[in-house]
Amino acid sequence: MQRAMVISSILIGAIYAGSAGAQAASVKEVFEKYNQLGTFAWDCSKPPSRDNRYYLNRAIDANQVQRDEMTGPETREHVTIIDKAEPLGPNEFSLSGQRDERPAEGVWRVENNRQLAIEVTLDGKKVISDGKTVATRQPVPWTSKCAN
Repeated sequence: MQRAMVISSILIGAIYAGSAGAQAASVKEVFEKYNQLGTFAWDCSKPPSRDNRYYLNRAIDANQVQRDEMTGPETREHVTIIDKAEPLGPNEFSLSGQRDERPAEGVWRVENNRQLAIEVTLDGKKVISDGKTVATRQPVPWTSKCAN
């Protein structure tokens, strides 16, 4: 009986230590896992424009990724600092931070070397739902990773 209690105590201690020692992946690690660092565009063969947005995702440090939305070779339309990212499954992850110093959160779906924003809330207002813009119900375009 005493041996069973000792073994139970050891197992409970090991389980507790394992769960206490487990840490969530950093924002940079989540972006790396889903191959989301680098340059993405609606069409990488054309230059950035309002009709062909480019997105540059780069790690500032382990806990922050900066996402620049470019509408021209030197024109940054928006900057987002992502400070939270969490895997949701093999092809989706959630993220949140500040876009132009306002709260932003979303869910991205990833396939191969491309990404689709399927849910986005900016400053408390839902702007993308189920992969479509809320205002027009038009599908959001996929962005593909460009060769760097």
